[in-house]
Amino acid sequence: MLSFFTESPDRVRWEPVQVSPTGPYRLGIHHAQGVILETFKTAAMAVRRIQEVEELLMVAKGVRLSALGAHP
Repeated sequence: MLSFFTESPDRVRWEPVQVSPTGPYRLGIHHAQGVILETFKTAAMAVRRIQEVEELLMVAKGVRLSALGAHP
């Protein structure tokens, strides 16, 4: 799975990877200044982190999460 989020002229890309058949899962968050790598025990934990990053980027852009139906 590969996902993108456009922030101004910059693009943020995240890529969750299953390291071995039983985990762990590595999440790479690629942005203009480099890459952040995080490791999670489950795929669900990695997906939750992707959602957190999306929310942080939306807040940084000035989007009210309540307007999107999100819960703080």
